[in-house]
Amino acid sequence: MLIMAFMPYIEIMISTTIKTITRGLDRGFCKGKGTTKKTTQFGYITLWSGPVYMMHFKYSSMLTQVYMSFIYGLFLPALFPIAMMGIANLYICEKYQIYYWYRKPPMFDDKLNR
Repeated sequence: MLIMAFMPYIEIMISTTIKTITRGLDRGFCKGKGTTKKTTQFGYITLWSGPVYMMHFKYSSMLTQVYMSFIYGLFLPALFPIAMMGIANLYICEKYQIYYWYRKPPMFDDKLNR
């Protein structure tokens, strides 16, 4: 549960590092604007835009934390604050990523809950 509580921050660091390296390889690690090795506009937009928002991974992570804390929390009461911290970390990371990382704000409805 502790690993799961801090995993959103690790995921942000890994994905940011990979995206920065691939963008740097495209520019040739030069500081000049407008230089790219992409030959098509679609390839350039795909490289420089963020990833698509995958809600099902975040939803399953949240449900797993709640489930584990309710099942094993009776025997290990420390799981409740750990789960609360994990859910708060996931919320903070998701807000940051929706604002600054993903391609466009997701438009979801209640079909996923049904």
